[in-house]
Amino acid sequence: MPTALALWLVMDDLRRQRDQLEKELRSASEALDKEYRSMASTWQQGLGSLTVKLTLNSDQISEIYILFNVVCFAVGIAFIFLKGTLQVIGISLVVGGLFSFSTFMAQWWDHAWQIQNYTFDRAFNLDYRDRRYTELQRLAKEYFKLCDKLESLPEPPSQDNGTGISKEEPGPPGPSA
Repeated sequence: MPTALALWLVMDDLRRQRDQLEKELRSASEALDKEYRSMASTWQQGLGSLTVKLTLNSDQISEIYILFNVVCFAVGIAFIFLKGTLQVIGISLVVGGLFSFSTFMAQWWDHAWQIQNYTFDRAFNLDYRDRRYTELQRLAKEYFKLCDKLESLPEPPSQDNGTGISKEEPGPPGPSA
């Protein structure tokens, strides 16, 4: 019985360590993702004294692209069923709007994608020295440290007894039946 108790204590301790490290890893991953997104997703454009600053990632840009194309298509189709000038405007709206805005969105998406990749590269290149990336690099280092700790934990002993039937886990000592 002392061997079963010792095995149970070791397995319980390993499970607690693994659970704690997995919880810390999830937390580190969330913090890293949040910091990464805030750095990689900011877009800024200025026109004279007017500056527009948006926080958009490539997914959101794709959603804008799809929404705009749906609206242009719907309005264009509605105008096409009208007569005269509105019909011509409807055709022009569908064709011209799709081509011009699609080109713009493709370029914008490409730019956002490049910034995200650049930021990701800087986060995991610990030799890169730039104060803007200090926190992101710290979070990446913490993330990898937790991954290494989690991988270095020994796996709990198998509960398989070779017959394909799982043994019962040893429980805490108690009165025997």
